[in-house]
Amino acid sequence: MDYKKAYFILFNTITDVIEILENGIIFPNTNDAINKLKSAQQTTKEMYIENL
Repeated sequence: MDYKKAYFILFNTITDVIEILENGIIFPNTNDAINKLKSAQQTTKEMYIENL
């Protein structure tokens, strides 16, 4: 598994969400922020499972 790629996916997504929130940009609703994070989580989970 490419752990470096998985790390960058999660790190960059978290960084993007933090930056958006810190700049006072409001997601249309909280679920949008949650869904963005869950999507990154799911992507990296699938990467892991595919390489078991």
